[in-house]
Amino acid sequence: MTLTKELLAQAVHAASSRSRAPFVRVNCGAVPEALFESELFGHEKGAFTGASTNRTGRFEEADGGTLFLDEIGDLPFSMQVKLLRTLQERTVSRIGSSKERKLDVRIVAATNQDLKQQVANGTFRLDLFYRLYVVPIHIAPLRERAEDVASLLGHFVLEANKRFGRNVRLSGDALAALIRYTWPGNVRQLQNVVDRLALLSDSVLIDAPAVLSVLTSEDSVPVTGKEAPTQGADIVILPARRIGEADREQIIMALKLAGGVKSQAAQKLGLTLSQLNYRIRVLGIVTVR
Repeated sequence: MTLTKELLAQAVHAASSRSRAPFVRVNCGAVPEALFESELFGHEKGAFTGASTNRTGRFEEADGGTLFLDEIGDLPFSMQVKLLRTLQERTVSRIGSSKERKLDVRIVAATNQDLKQQVANGTFRLDLFYRLYVVPIHIAPLRERAEDVASLLGHFVLEANKRFGRNVRLSGDALAALIRYTWPGNVRQLQNVVDRLALLSDSVLIDAPAVLSVLTSEDSVPVTGKEAPTQGADIVILPARRIGEADREQIIMALKLAGGVKSQAAQKLGLTLSQLNYRIRVLGIVTVR
């Protein structure tokens, strides 16, 4: 399932002079630690038990092109020094071989983790961090860029229709409900919801009730006023998933109790500041200090 970060990495590759060369993806969170070195650098026949043939590593596969290291924050610490050496020397050596292979590979790395915090915790090497942290690009979560939801929905509806042999489309109210939803699972969740709607719809036009039914099943936090109250406050924690008019009074109350200080209001509501700002913007609340 293609995610926003991989699409961006592919766009960087496609827009570069390397576009005719390979684009190779490695999910660092999905490779067992014992197989990492072989996965990235390859191995020679007989290098270890089970190495019955020569194997080309991902770096060699991407020679001349782009290697996308997804979830780089999950790279085992033992592999970080080996990756650093490869990036510095621009060479790889397969397991079981003394031959150094010169490579020309662009590295695009992505993570959902805070690498600076990992460096501070001692779980990610500082020298590798600075080797990778050359042109940083921050991709905001989908809940903070509602303006992108409509175009993504259009793309995923077309894709679902083609894949499942359907011909569904979204009503205006259905589209509005999907745009208002805050998508805690980001693009992966959005695509999953569209697929479910396309498969379950009994008609060509998917309406708002059908959308709300699916979104309600997505929520693990109640949205009917039964949330636990915040400590030291007489307001309830807003669900971090769907925004509605019922949230307006709670936000306004929190802002009043906090004297208009958004960071304090967000704390009372159990939200991050960016989540509160997004809700204020969606609900059209005017704030005055």
